Amino acid sequence: MNATARTARRILRNRRNENRARKTETAAARVQRLGFGAVALEAVYAVPERVAVDLVAEYSARQVRDALELIGDGAILPVRRISFVSVSSDGRDVYVTTGRDCTCPAGENGRTCYHTAAARLLTAC
Repeated sequence: MNATARTARRILRNRRNENRARKTETAAARVQRLGFGAVALEAVYAVPERVAVDLVAEYSARQVRDALELIGDGAILPVRRISFVSVSSDGRDVYVTTGRDCTCPAGENGRTCYHTAAARLLTAC
């Protein structure tokens, strides 16, 4: 595991622990508390309509909702311009994600996943 992956894993673990400690916190309060998530979510809501239409056509409504939640929780972090590190839904694993590929089980089996949807939204901003 390289230094970037270790750093990303540590950051995501800290955020995951903070989120567990604040289960009663509202989603809006969590987005405010998390720096990157709040900024990213605001940028996502300003995404051009054509990108949103393409995204909805390719992904299910649940995947789009999960992608927005991933961004809002700050559980996807930029590593490079088009490369991100995202946390799994159970919070145990970290995946390398781009707008086309993901190292999660769904992505490695050739299926679309909400991690790639989140990456596409963030690269469109």
